[in-house]
Amino acid sequence: MKKDINTPLLDEILQDIGTFRDPETSDFFYTRLKAKMEEPSPAGWSLPMKPVWIIGIFLVLLGLNSIMLVKQFQSAKTTTTESTGVSDVANIYDLKISSTTY
Repeated sequence: MKKDINTPLLDEILQDIGTFRDPETSDFFYTRLKAKMEEPSPAGWSLPMKPVWIIGIFLVLLGLNSIMLVKQFQSAKTTTTESTGVSDVANIYDLKISSTTY
């Protein structure tokens, strides 16, 4: 069972919708748009973002990082083996505790 709903407001809206027109453009709009899209990009400095460059830069950074880590571990080993105790420092600077009894 279908109800027929006709009201003056609905009729007015339907009439307004029927009078809509498609927007108009100038005759050469699409020609100018296509020409603008086909213009070459401005010549300037751009990053070489080819995968070969990205992988190469990554490998160089990885190599530098591993060299720095190896050097840091080597210097950590030498500092721990060359460390001296408190008594050694006291002997070097002739810091002896003398106790006097009265």
